[in-house]
Amino acid sequence: MSVTVLTAPELLRLLARVTPHMSDDDTIPVLSAVHLEASNGCLYASATDRFTMAAARVAIVTEGEWAGPIPATETDSVMKWLRGEGKSAVRVTITADGDYFELVLASASDEMRVLCDKRSYGNPPNWRTLIRAQLDAEPELVPVTGFTTEFLARWQYADTVLIGWQSAPHRALVLMSDDASFIGVQMPVRTEQTRAELAAKWKNALSPLAYVDGQSYRLDVQWTDADGDPWEYTGRTRNGQPLMRLAGLEYAEVPLAELVAEHSPLLPAPAA
Repeated sequence: MSVTVLTAPELLRLLARVTPHMSDDDTIPVLSAVHLEASNGCLYASATDRFTMAAARVAIVTEGEWAGPIPATETDSVMKWLRGEGKSAVRVTITADGDYFELVLASASDEMRVLCDKRSYGNPPNWRTLIRAQLDAEPELVPVTGFTTEFLARWQYADTVLIGWQSAPHRALVLMSDDASFIGVQMPVRTEQTRAELAAKWKNALSPLAYVDGQSYRLDVQWTDADGDPWEYTGRTRNGQPLMRLAGLEYAEVPLAELVAEHSPLLPAPAA
């Protein structure tokens, strides 16, 4: 029998950071669980539903190495029990007897037992391999990417601030806490739209505007006056008024309001 000792708040936080990433599909039990693993002086917790994956760790005092699950059906009860234990030390033991895992959480005054079927929960996804593949990926340009917002909301339980990157458009978003006690990945959503196409949909709304007599004029395009001459914004203002000039000329700047008053109608110049 292997024994691990840590405080109730430490184990509670460990579980709280990864439980949002469990699957809610009870037809795949191994994904509907948090998987614990004690090794190398740390207790690890991991969970995934194939769209996101999270792993957290905390330093522990341990005798021996062990691994075992907490089914999704039991995580709320376990976390409630841990909250009730305050700051108490908790001994975690696990036994694998026949077809079952038995996880025992014990404080000085109480204990809780979790029993689950090895056949359903005994072969979890290899979180080390899956996350390592994202860390080892050669960086590429990521001109545009997409993520499911429902899954993005899960990361708020990991930490206040997460540091992240994406190696390539088809690679997962990697998110890590500043102290490296948490790491997770989220798979992107593929899109056929280019960055230029997406940006164009907001170009008009984000363009600099000036107003004369209630009419708006974009300052990043040329305007033709009543004689067909093209005018452009100089990038300068006078008394709050944008200064315009005939395209290509560096002199004879005219305030936009004056240009409108004397040379209307102004029409957007045709695109080249």
